[in-house]
Amino acid sequence: LGMSDFVAVFGRLHPILLHLPMGILVGLAVLETRAVWKRQEVSPRLLVFLAAGTALFAATSGWVLHEEPSYVGGKDVLEWHERLGIATAAITLLAAYFHWRGAVKNYRLSLLAAVLIMLPTGHFGGTMTHGEGFLLEPLEEGFEKSPLPDPQIDLASANYVDHIAPILKARCVSCHGQRKQKGELRLDT
Repeated sequence: LGMSDFVAVFGRLHPILLHLPMGILVGLAVLETRAVWKRQEVSPRLLVFLAAGTALFAATSGWVLHEEPSYVGGKDVLEWHERLGIATAAITLLAAYFHWRGAVKNYRLSLLAAVLIMLPTGHFGGTMTHGEGFLLEPLEEGFEKSPLPDPQIDLASANYVDHIAPILKARCVSCHGQRKQKGELRLDT
């Protein structure tokens, strides 16, 4: 085991690490909205610094992960996700700096900018992970959830169309289908 192996593991932590700053940033936005509404003090410095630190870790782990060949879901989507992720982390660090300096207005504006930039960042990340249109797919005409076939199948009468294809559709096609071919494998045709 070399250092590059540990760096690769750090990159693969990206899907876990990215949720921390997202939740903290949204939580801070809610707290700051309430603070403005009720004329209260700004959020605790610990939360702001935690948001900045986790955003930095998430962006860094994403930067490491983008070197792996498994994320080939579209170069433009990856590049936009990467750029916006770095921007989100940078603006979150800027918000922490303004908070630390006591520049409340600049802190709140930076926090707002970070949350707004985080939205398309997450969209592009979701597109890479789940394919184009994943979020609104259940609302589309003709969308059907594929039930698994009855496990009590007489193996002598089993066939591909009735028994195997439905399993592939239910369990595999979301990652290996028309919209997304993870590992360049497609199982929908």
